[in-house]
Amino acid sequence: MSDETSATTPETTAGDQQVVVIGAGPAGLTAAFQFHKHGIASTILEADDMVGGISRTAQRDGWRFDIGGHRFFTKVQPVEDLWHEILPDEEFLMRPRKSRIFYKGKYLDYPLRAFNALKNVGFLEATGYVFSYAWARIRPPKDQTNYEGWLVARFGWRLYRALFKTYTEKLWGVPVSEMPADWAAQRVKGLSLGNAIVNALMPKRNQKDITSLIEEFQYPKYGPGP
Repeated sequence: MSDETSATTPETTAGDQQVVVIGAGPAGLTAAFQFHKHGIASTILEADDMVGGISRTAQRDGWRFDIGGHRFFTKVQPVEDLWHEILPDEEFLMRPRKSRIFYKGKYLDYPLRAFNALKNVGFLEATGYVFSYAWARIRPPKDQTNYEGWLVARFGWRLYRALFKTYTEKLWGVPVSEMPADWAAQRVKGLSLGNAIVNALMPKRNQKDITSLIEEFQYPKYGPGP
């Protein structure tokens, strides 16, 4: 048995502990910040020459560009408190969401709005999506452990092929059928074509429970940084 004392034993003080954090994105920086608050030294390892990961803000010709449009919203109060601890209220703004889906040369409002969707998609195509979704509800994919099966069960094959498959594979560089469903649930939490239609006809009815449908969010005045 080794005579060395483990860093996690009661005799070890916080100041004696050394922690290595992999990555200087929001999660890594937050972890290091929390360690520092508890008197624990940490070393952050980052492959890039800048911190922030895909949530950083780049500057060019006097303009600020955020690498990835990550909205700030959470139902976890300690996370909310941490944001406001780091940023003063005057630099943490509440902004209206304005998202669009560019589909077949036209822009669709997102969250969906009934008149806008029918106008730009067309009645026949929209009806086809609804029937495809209904069929997927009756005969859902047998394997819903991957992103493909998970999406098809909630949107139907037709909308999945038209919108989700190409976009997702282009964004992540991985076949949708190889992506885990639990990851998908975090990206499109609580949303389905049925919920989207209900929300389009009766706005705000269930948006508190569907994070993908929020219409306003908090955002740093000058971007997430650095």
